[in-house]
Amino acid sequence: MLHAKLEFNTKHAEILAKSLMPDSLDWCKCFAKDGKFFIEIEAKKIGTVLYTIDDYLLNIKVVLETLNAIEK
Repeated sequence: MLHAKLEFNTKHAEILAKSLMPDSLDWCKCFAKDGKFFIEIEAKKIGTVLYTIDDYLLNIKVVLETLNAIEK
């Protein structure tokens, strides 16, 4: 079993968690804690882990770009 945990220090931790929560499954989840945003993944195949990280990163980029546009 492979495990991956990503941690992001961002002022938008809660917003990211709420925005990406629908993507959470039994084997991958995201959440905010102590002002940080976390993604945890557990899978049997390296490809699954890599594709899931890629998907989350793309979604994070979209959320942050949207927030930046709103803040301007």
